[in-house]
Amino acid sequence: MIRRRRLVSTACIATAFIAGCDNQQSTVSPTAPSTFATSTADQSGAAPSSLAAERTGTLHMTKACPEYTGLPGSFCTIPSSDLKEMPAGSRVVYAGTLTAGRLDSDLYLDPPGPGNNRAFGHVVLDLNVTPPHGVITFAGGTGKFTHFSATIQVTRMVGVAKTWNWDGPYSFQP
Repeated sequence: MIRRRRLVSTACIATAFIAGCDNQQSTVSPTAPSTFATSTADQSGAAPSSLAAERTGTLHMTKACPEYTGLPGSFCTIPSSDLKEMPAGSRVVYAGTLTAGRLDSDLYLDPPGPGNNRAFGHVVLDLNVTPPHGVITFAGGTGKFTHFSATIQVTRMVGVAKTWNWDGPYSFQP
């Protein structure tokens, strides 16, 4: 009886810990997904990727950065997007530091809502050129981004401070 209570208590604590970690807004540097993260089911309710067909298209979105400090863990927010997996309210969190007007950093995109859904990528951005521009390359992630890839051109939005356009091809491959 005591052994059973201990087992139930341990399971409850582990469940609470995992749920708390899944819903926290992390400010730590992104890392490659763990074996556990990549083996978990898609929390969006979509069919498993092995049953899905390849989907491709061209992404168009804007990214606003009023909270971005240039330090690791700072973020920008997506106010508009034509890709349903990256809706308005998604956050782009940067691992690297903006140094001398250049950013060469890993990043992750974290859409709002429940589930373990993050896209992992890398950005190279130069603010010292006219017009400022860069490239983001996404290669996989967790949940609905497990088979996601994209090459996104980043350009500063004319006349709007700290706002950027993202445009480029993407694919979800089974």
